[in-house]
Amino acid sequence: MKTEIIVAIYQRRKRLEHIINQFDKQTYKDFNLNIYNNTEKDLGINTSKARLFHNKEKNNGAGDRFKIIPFLKGNPIIVLDDDEDITEDFVEYHIKEYEKWGDKCLLGWYSKTYKAGETDQRNEDKIYLPYGKEADVIGCGGMVVGRSLFDNVPELTDMKYPYIVNDMLTISALARMNGYKLISIGSKCEIIYDGKDTTKRQIKERQEAFDLLRKRGWKFLSEL
Repeated sequence: MKTEIIVAIYQRRKRLEHIINQFDKQTYKDFNLNIYNNTEKDLGINTSKARLFHNKEKNNGAGDRFKIIPFLKGNPIIVLDDDEDITEDFVEYHIKEYEKWGDKCLLGWYSKTYKAGETDQRNEDKIYLPYGKEADVIGCGGMVVGRSLFDNVPELTDMKYPYIVNDMLTISALARMNGYKLISIGSKCEIIYDGKDTTKRQIKERQEAFDLLRKRGWKFLSEL
């Protein structure tokens, strides 16, 4: 069974060819590359190296990318943001980590914890945890997880507002609430800082998702 790679393109259409070329150079080749076009425009590219999906509805948030998972057959699933460059062993490394930790884990390099009772989603306790440490949150860019999470929690493939705006917290919280461990692994990608990050402009919406997840029973490690 092939690994599924999901890359969502929103504000960085010009990076698409570069992203595809990076995956073309991977040491591990047995994967499907899926490009989710979350813009309102045609990407202007035809390629046999990736499967293209176009969001024909309103862009509701980053969580839109997970809508394509029911159409994918492979396992595990690796997610990458369009503002990240990757090493040539990116896919190989993430598959090995998935095989090591198992299907009931959500793995990623961007990891953080919260203090017990924290009420502000921005006030993390620790960030970029050491390898192998359990986390409260795993970032979606550079994340690997078994498709069983999405099969067991179908809400994740059809997120509603405000969860869809803060897909990182939503996936992390619902994963824990459904018995998955969140584990920090090494980084095989580098963020490209270009000033197009939207998270700072969505503070209210992201906080709303945080509050709702807490009301639904999401507990931090420090509270277990």
